[in-house]
Amino acid sequence: MRKGLHQLLVLFLIFPLLGQAETRVFTEFVYDASGNIIGIQRDVSANPPVINSLAPGVVRIGQTFSLTALGLDLRSADITPQDDTVIISNINAGSENVVFNVFAGAATPIGAYTLAFTTPLGSTTADIIIQPRAPGLIIGPSPLAIVPGSSQTLDIRLSGGVDIADNVFTFSAANTSLLSIAPETVIIPQGDTVPDQTVTVTALAAGTTSLSISVSNLPGVIIPVFITGQFVPPQGDNQFFAPNLGVEIEIPDEPELVEIGPFAARPLAILLGEGVQAEQNNITPIVSSNVGIAVGNIATVVSPAEMAVGSGPIDIVVTGVGLGSVTAVSIIPADDISLASLSIAADGQSLTIPATIAETAAEGLRQIVLTTANGNIAFAGSDTDRINIAINLPVIESINPIVVVRNSDRLAVTVRGQNLDNVQSIDILPATGMVGNNPQVLLDGSMLTFDLSVPADEPLGQRVLALTTDAGISTDVASSANSFEVVNGPVATLTPIIAPTLGIEIASDNQTLSDLQIRSNNLGVSLGDVITGLTPDQGRIGTELTLTINGSGLQSVADIIITPDTGITTGVLTANAQGTQVTVDVTIAVDAPETLRRIDLVNVDLVSLIPVVSSSANRFLIVGNQPAVTAITPNFIIRDAAPVLVTVIGDFLDSATAVSIQPPQGVSASAPVVAANGRSLTVNISATTDAPLGQRVIVVSTPAGDTSAIASAANSLTIANIISAQVTPIIAPALGVQRQADAGTQPTIDRLVTSAQLGVEVEIIPQPSTSTFNNLGFTQLGMVVGDIATSISPSAVALNSIVTLTVNGVGLTSVTSVSLNPSDGITISAPPTINADGTQLTVDLNIASDAPIGARQVVLNTIDSRIVFANSAQSQLNVVTAMPQIDSINPIQAVAGNTVELIIRGISLDGTTTVAATPANDITFATSPFVNVSGTEVTIQMNIATGATAGPRVITIITPVGASDSTASSANTFTVVTN
Repeated sequence: MRKGLHQLLVLFLIFPLLGQAETRVFTEFVYDASGNIIGIQRDVSANPPVINSLAPGVVRIGQTFSLTALGLDLRSADITPQDDTVIISNINAGSENVVFNVFAGAATPIGAYTLAFTTPLGSTTADIIIQPRAPGLIIGPSPLAIVPGSSQTLDIRLSGGVDIADNVFTFSAANTSLLSIAPETVIIPQGDTVPDQTVTVTALAAGTTSLSISVSNLPGVIIPVFITGQFVPPQGDNQFFAPNLGVEIEIPDEPELVEIGPFAARPLAILLGEGVQAEQNNITPIVSSNVGIAVGNIATVVSPAEMAVGSGPIDIVVTGVGLGSVTAVSIIPADDISLASLSIAADGQSLTIPATIAETAAEGLRQIVLTTANGNIAFAGSDTDRINIAINLPVIESINPIVVVRNSDRLAVTVRGQNLDNVQSIDILPATGMVGNNPQVLLDGSMLTFDLSVPADEPLGQRVLALTTDAGISTDVASSANSFEVVNGPVATLTPIIAPTLGIEIASDNQTLSDLQIRSNNLGVSLGDVITGLTPDQGRIGTELTLTINGSGLQSVADIIITPDTGITTGVLTANAQGTQVTVDVTIAVDAPETLRRIDLVNVDLVSLIPVVSSSANRFLIVGNQPAVTAITPNFIIRDAAPVLVTVIGDFLDSATAVSIQPPQGVSASAPVVAANGRSLTVNISATTDAPLGQRVIVVSTPAGDTSAIASAANSLTIANIISAQVTPIIAPALGVQRQADAGTQPTIDRLVTSAQLGVEVEIIPQPSTSTFNNLGFTQLGMVVGDIATSISPSAVALNSIVTLTVNGVGLTSVTSVSLNPSDGITISAPPTINADGTQLTVDLNIASDAPIGARQVVLNTIDSRIVFANSAQSQLNVVTAMPQIDSINPIQAVAGNTVELIIRGISLDGTTTVAATPANDITFATSPFVNVSGTEVTIQMNIATGATAGPRVITIITPVGASDSTASSANTFTVVTN
């Protein structure tokens, strides 16, 4: 094939120099691209090989490295490893250098490792250092979606263990006008899994860019960054829902098939003779796949090419020609691999042998050998006789959807399985043009989502999905778990079919027939013993708990294995008579690493493990102690002033990642600086000129959770215009109430009394021996003189709505009008209505669809002045795009005693602080809610007590602008069911 005259073809001949038995002549013929010899070069050597240097000198287990050896007399050198756990390939030897690849398997010893370099004139050795397997790298979120002007903290962690050296991370933005990073360099120290500093990216302007991350000892990462404005949901009726649609399917007539043939042709012959030479035509070079010619029996393909440690039996299928003569199949090295009986197809074109890979099998490549009575059958290629043994191979358990329609763009595909993290490529087989983009993987590797585009001319039929991760490739053998089908679009209408709820009729001699509606949870089918889940699925450091492992066939469980078990001790296993539960007391040390653990049960044979229904069913998370805020100082911030250094005092503030202010309007906080003892932190807080006045709540976020977002004296911060006087905080013991036998006559109070600020003089009186003091808890007490307003309801209103505003207080009968400051976009249609005792006022507000978003102050006007609010924060009315609304929840039911991940979808869910169930008995929410960037989805863990009462619960969410509707509907109702 012609590729240009500048490329040369080289042929080496090696033979002894006449008369000199220990001297070698290397003859080199140099050709041009047309095949003409243009030169001859000779190299005479009488010396054994010499290695002066070998770089790089370090090789990690599980990776292929390209090494270069420099020295003398290295022509035709062969390289021999110290043992068969290291594989040498692609050797290219010159007179002064040798380039080759090295792969170290899992069984290769750590430390110095010797390679031997041999030529016909002798040999020499050189050492390399074998280091442990490199850890994986987790950086999220990826891709990154962020709002202009906001910041996002990156989650950076090493997975699969710590590294043996420091890893230096360097961050850079492709477009620095859109994105800034601080700091630009961090280090994950040797022996640690998280960096020494928190990395924060800040969006400067809208646009699309990327974040490049280079690592000193690991492959780099590029994260796409999308900087867009907040999502504004559509307005008006039917904005999310449409009536049920039917699909019309036209079934064409089946074509008539006409059988033609077979045909027999006469043998063809070619007549060669003298004649006029035909005109020669130039034929354009044609690119085709590699063509090989084999003589005799040969093997071509081994499937699967990858097998996971601890798997099997799995059929190894070898295809080829003339395999009927094979008498035995072996694997080299055969350690920890067992083979069953061999079966050969009648046509001799394939053979099958089941293989089982032990849990203790070493990672790395193994060779397949086919033995016949006359020797071994060769393979078509040098690498076609290999299978790779790997840990944590990706396994696909299901795909949704299993049918895709031509001409579909950005179709959302969900893949569930095991070890799906660190996906490097998504392959659709056979490859016909479909491409999977934008993969997103759960941290535990149990679910992958990606976008699939199906061209309009995509061939119809079945496809197989194969995933490549850093551990290997999932099987490409078609099954119901990894296959889907490409079909034409539907063209006929099918009327939707809705079936009524099924029930069970129960009757007895003394009972009339009754209908009982039955609802069931998701049904799964398992064969034999199985683990279905854990309760609870997480525990805090320094605590003791009883872990319940649910499943079936667990009566004879012999032992429990926790991986890794650092910081965890377990008690005695106890199984119930039905074999559906195993309980064990677990103690978590205060210094236990806060990582995800795997729980395995050992069968009665003391060897095999009880299988699990999914990769997440036996995962247990160790979390830190729940942080708490006990005090802040100072507890006020002046608007439009320099940032104030606020000290937050509390418990378990170690590793605090962020401090947020709720509600956040007009207030910003810097990254926290945590004290070494974890009992306090400092943060700079500032308020803008237009920041709404009143009370805010400081919330501290740590890896173990967030501090409470419910306002209290301990965590509240006041935004003020000016501070006229500052009083040093006084800490006093709890006050009690002195009770005496005769309380005397008490004065009658017919209304609330207000006064100016009072001072309290405390006189210490000796306690009578007959007196009893009881500590009483009470809320904050205030005293005022004159008319006062105390609160408004609701505190938030949505655009394009009509709302009745209620004001509570004392002496409101003097109010002549109500106004809002600012009043843009809000109309008050009529004078206020006030009840007889002056404790409540109502007024109708009309909020326009284009009213500015933000806080307004409610003003109560009298004839000559105004009525003030007891707390300025209680006078603020927030105008929001929409009130929080729940459109759906998933799942909609669960069995008592289980823990589920509840996904709530809707609009205006931003800043969700609390998720509640009504009635709340036996329902707890174990984690802080997680809200997506668009504010349309909230995820939270919900725990259902074992003895929970069956029946519906109404799910509500609370955000800084209000709560979702608490009226039961199909959108917000969750049902607890019992077995």
